[in-house]
Parts: sequence; C-alpha cells; structure tokens
Amino acid sequence: MENRVAWRCTVCGYIETGYPEGLPEDYLCPECGVGPDMFEKVLIDETEEVIEVIEEA
Repeated sequence: MENRVAWRCTVCGYIETGYPEGLPEDYLCPECGVGPDMFEKVLIDETEEVIEVIEEA
C-alpha cells in the first residue's frame, strides 16, 4: 500500500483520512471541535503513522 495525504489536528492529534483536496470550511474535528484552520496536511503510511508534514497549519 502506498503513502497517502491526510489531515492532522494540531490541537488533539486526530487524523482525518478523507478529503485529499482539503477539508471543507465547515469541518469540525470529531475529537475536540476545532475547525479546518487548526489542521495540518500530512503524509501517512498504511498504518496511519505520520511520515511527513506537508503543510503546517
């Protein structure tokens, strides 16, 4: 399996694996409730471990 783009909440660390093109404006973290401006774009492996931060929040 190949690496893929995901979004990591910078507040609680929740990983959202949907939305490869970006989180919707009305998206809220299901763990802590913050909006998409508090997520950073990351690259994850098949175990959902973060390999690299692509774009900081």
